[in-house]
Amino acid sequence: VERAADGKLKELRLEPVTLPPPLKIHVNPARTALDFGLLKTDGVCRLHKLEDGWEVVPAPGLPPFDIDVDMNQLFHGRKRVSVAMEMQNGETKPMADATDGRITLKANKDIFRFVLKLNHE
Repeated sequence: VERAADGKLKELRLEPVTLPPPLKIHVNPARTALDFGLLKTDGVCRLHKLEDGWEVVPAPGLPPFDIDVDMNQLFHGRKRVSVAMEMQNGETKPMADATDGRITLKANKDIFRFVLKLNHE
C-alpha cells in the first residue's frame, strides 16, 4: 500500500500467498484401530456424556468403520444398556440391548449418532 501526501491511496499491490495445507484432524489414513480405553475405533468419532447416558458421533464423510465400546467402563459395570442409532434423516432406530461388556457400533454415512442409555427396566 502506498499513499500520497494527502493520505489518499496511490498504489495497492497484491502479492500471492501460499497457504499451508489444511490440517487433517478427522482422518485415520492407515485405518489403524486406536484403543482409547472406553472405545476402540479404526475411524474417527466423538464421545459425549449425556445426562442419562452417552452419545457416540462418527465423523462425517468417512468410509464405514467400527466403534468398539466398553460398556463396563462407560456404565460402571451396570448390565443393561439400550442402544439406538439416530440417522441423518432424523429417524431413530433401536438396536439390541447390550448385556455383555462390549458392543461394536457400525458407523456409516447414514448414521448421525449412536445413543447409549442405562436401561432401568
